[in-house]
Amino acid sequence: MTDAADWKEDLEVIDEAIEILSNAGNRTASVSVAEGVVELWESLLSDTESADVTICVGSGNSEVEAANERSEERAGDLEHIPVHGVVLCNSSPVLRAMLCTTGMREGARKLIRVKDCSATALRLLLALIYTGTIGTCDMEPTPELLLAALDLAHRWQVLHIVQMIATGLQRHLSLDCFEPILDAALRFELQALLSACRAFASKHAGILRIRMGDASVPTLTSPSVRAEVARILGDTPGAASSCEILPNPQKRRRSVL
Repeated sequence: MTDAADWKEDLEVIDEAIEILSNAGNRTASVSVAEGVVELWESLLSDTESADVTICVGSGNSEVEAANERSEERAGDLEHIPVHGVVLCNSSPVLRAMLCTTGMREGARKLIRVKDCSATALRLLLALIYTGTIGTCDMEPTPELLLAALDLAHRWQVLHIVQMIATGLQRHLSLDCFEPILDAALRFELQALLSACRAFASKHAGILRIRMGDASVPTLTSPSVRAEVARILGDTPGAASSCEILPNPQKRRRSVL
């Protein structure tokens, strides 16, 4: 009978091979861009005078939703972000349909209403769309903010940004945010991110087994995540190694994901 340790080594090799193949299939082309080009697109993003479309973002309320069609423009709890229609249309087929299809309210009013998203997440997504970077913020976005931007990018089908954010989320995998990241990888079928989550789960199998069955510690609540973790742990003999949280990447003035 083969020892568990031997099986563990074989499974680690298989996981590594799967991750390499998965990354190869999902990798997007990247090129070096001069600083001046990024600065040019940053200045365009900041140019509100030439913007011809407004994105209205915020949770709103029932009274606003029941009001007339221009209520979004007057609501005090909503934030209005000016953007450029030509950039949106060439980034997202969903936004192109909204703005360019005859009879669509968004195109007639040049106003796009975004629900279930914060203004901060929207601004992060716009920075990625315009410049390919997260902008000039001093602190790197949190996993929660990246997941919110990922959800909107997927909703708008800005697929290259979806892959950029998914790559960034791999560096944020920790026991604290493992469940929402794995949930996003499963929902959006992000194979490279899913492979990274599986490798992380195998490494931290011991604590995840506890979280699957012990109510006295933080538990995994998503049914899809629990099913995936059960599948992974069922193929992973022995306890896991360290449960340490992976460090965040070093801060930079302007960062890519």
